Amino acid sequence: MLRSICNRKWLQTHEESKKLGRDYEKERQDAADELEVHQHTYNTHNDDYLSLVIRATSIEDEIKSLENMLSLHLEDQHNKLRVKAVARGTLARQTDARETFARWPLARGGHLPAEDTC
Repeated sequence: MLRSICNRKWLQTHEESKKLGRDYEKERQDAADELEVHQHTYNTHNDDYLSLVIRATSIEDEIKSLENMLSLHLEDQHNKLRVKAVARGTLARQTDARETFARWPLARGGHLPAEDTC
């Protein structure tokens, strides 16, 4: 009888330990599955973040490039305007000379005024 009680006790303990082992394995598998899902989500977000960082960096580089190009273009335009201003100043002086020459009577096809003869 003692043997039967001991066997039952051992069997009960053995069944409980098997159940605990199955519960442990189930929880471990659930945790592994959950970790895999979270790892996949993390990797997806991390890849998205990295692509956004790369895109932002390329956009910043493009902005810097455009700013440099714009400043060079503005310097070039400034130099062209300076050349035009100098050229216009020269042209203005030539125009003034033409206007002065046009006021002379001979330039308009006129005659010199008669000189007084004494």
